[in-house]
Amino acid sequence: MSNPTIANSKDSQGIIQSKKVRSNILAMRRTTRLRIIQRLRTLCKEDRQRKSIPHMAKKLEKVLYVSAISLEEYIDLSTLTSRLEMVSLGLKKLQQQQPPVIPQE
Repeated sequence: MSNPTIANSKDSQGIIQSKKVRSNILAMRRTTRLRIIQRLRTLCKEDRQRKSIPHMAKKLEKVLYVSAISLEEYIDLSTLTSRLEMVSLGLKKLQQQQPPVIPQE
């Protein structure tokens, strides 16, 4: 028979470690989002574009996070610009594949 006290302490330890891991990942994602915001601010000159930077950064960060092969790849800030360019190219290809929307009169 297993000792329930030991089993419970293992479970709570696992939960604590899991919370720490989640907290670390969230911190990494915030850092990445801030770097994206900095990068977009250098590219966007118009006020209208600049207002949407936080929203764009959040969406771009999510794409980078979901598409990363590993956490190490995701947090590698030395490749951030090239990964953002890849996302941009992918979006352009999608837009080109979409048939143009013709407004109906």
